[in-house]
Amino acid sequence: MVIEEPELSTLRHIRHHLDRTAQIGIGVIERHTLDSVPPAVSYALSPLGQLMVQPIEMIYDWARQNSTALDQLQARSTSRRR
Repeated sequence: MVIEEPELSTLRHIRHHLDRTAQIGIGVIERHTLDSVPPAVSYALSPLGQLMVQPIEMIYDWARQNSTALDQLQARSTSRRR
């Protein structure tokens, strides 16, 4: 799975988060600098990142199946969400 760089409006935001993940050194995302004009960068899931896809999809499916119940949850009084 390769994530191509998006439009400039969101590029800085995504690059910041991807670079931060790479700096943490957890190895979930691989950053590849391409020798091209203009310079380009591509991101891809590492083998470790690939292992995370199935559990995340399972959580997503569970959330979709239980969306009505999740929508009815009330925020805790200590929550910052409104």
